[in-house]
Amino acid sequence: MLIMNKAKCVVYAVMLLAVGYAGGAYFGMPAVDSDKLAGDVSKARIYNCATGGYADADVEKLCHDTVYQERMVGSVFLLASRVQAADSLVNATVAVTAGIDSLVDFNGVMKEMAVKTHNASLAFRELLVTMSAVICGDAGASGSENYEQQLNNAVLAYSVVDNIMRDTPLFAETLSANGLLSGNDAVLAVADGWIEYGAEDAVFGGNEEE
Repeated sequence: MLIMNKAKCVVYAVMLLAVGYAGGAYFGMPAVDSDKLAGDVSKARIYNCATGGYADADVEKLCHDTVYQERMVGSVFLLASRVQAADSLVNATVAVTAGIDSLVDFNGVMKEMAVKTHNASLAFRELLVTMSAVICGDAGASGSENYEQQLNNAVLAYSVVDNIMRDTPLFAETLSANGLLSGNDAVLAVADGWIEYGAEDAVFGGNEEE
């Protein structure tokens, strides 16, 4: 039984750190800007569905309840993946629209969004590292305290990203129109990325109409 529990711990840790490493390797390790982490916590649909809300976080359950572990790992994994997808897409859009006169204002909007998605990625990276340590019993008292705060930060960060990505159809339309008019394949490729993200988000949020 001990061997099985340790094996589960390793699997969970690998799943969590895989998401964190991808974001960290690309974006580095500056501190999270808490001023950017503001929003409506109720937007974190999958997290709330799995746990009943971020206020219900329980370190003891995370350490010892395997069902709770599975739900939390799955929920955090999904939310972190969506945040990273948004961050990658926004940064790709900033890069491809730079220097295009007709998209100067649009590029500015994307740069502002990039700050928020970047901070959200960092919030999840911190949570993923601490969460894997808590599950494996390596966090200690201070690590458990950090987990609670980092969990709150990550849920808020997800809410921010979810909120700023609501205009995905408009962004896709703007980029498609510009790309078609100018014959810019790079812009059209990013427009396709926004369309794909919007479709995924509709499925993720259970929005049948979208």
